Amino acid sequence: MAGGLAIHLFCGCLYLWGSIQNYVLSFYHNVEHDGAVTPEMVSLVLTLSIFSQSLTSYFGAWLYKRVHPRLVLMLGSAIMLAAMLAASFCTSWWPFVFCYAVLYPLGIGIVYWVPICCGWEWFPNKRGAVAGAVVAGYGLGAFFFGFLTTAIANPHNIRPHSKKKDGDTYFPNEVAQNVPRMIRISLCFWIVLCAIGIFSVQRNPVYVEEEKQRKRAELLKKQ
Repeated sequence: MAGGLAIHLFCGCLYLWGSIQNYVLSFYHNVEHDGAVTPEMVSLVLTLSIFSQSLTSYFGAWLYKRVHPRLVLMLGSAIMLAAMLAASFCTSWWPFVFCYAVLYPLGIGIVYWVPICCGWEWFPNKRGAVAGAVVAGYGLGAFFFGFLTTAIANPHNIRPHSKKKDGDTYFPNEVAQNVPRMIRISLCFWIVLCAIGIFSVQRNPVYVEEEKQRKRAELLKKQ
């Protein structure tokens, strides 16, 4: 359960977008001078992220019984971490959106159900408590990392400024230019969380053996 909570803290950073969107917007608008990004564009990111996560959620739940859960978590974690690392090096808006709102959520979908399903095997009579404890990480991820990312990107609490021509507000360059560093520093913590999850989450061997026996019994009945 602790391993599941850890990796879900990283998965929950999907909703970190609410805290960092103005920093990212200002980075591509002011620092990289990407004309493709507008304040209206940021609202698409979270919607696209949730859709992307849903594409692989079933796959992760299906896969954990067919290969070792550690391999499933390694696959999903590798996708998530690589996506965030790539996002920190993107110099234009749409490649960043692809990394943050497509690749990263795909990895989340792969790992999401694995620690929950493994926890159910260890505590079959406390499924609600297990799911709640693990998914708590999903809810707290954006909360904790919201403080961290703000401290890195905007340590002096500088307010965004309005541009007279359109009324949109952007952070000055001294804040906006911290976005890549903000992601990379956060990535160090995310790597640790993924490692805890990968090496902690495992199936209950007693449940696995019972499952094998049930399958053998079903095959014998069919024969």
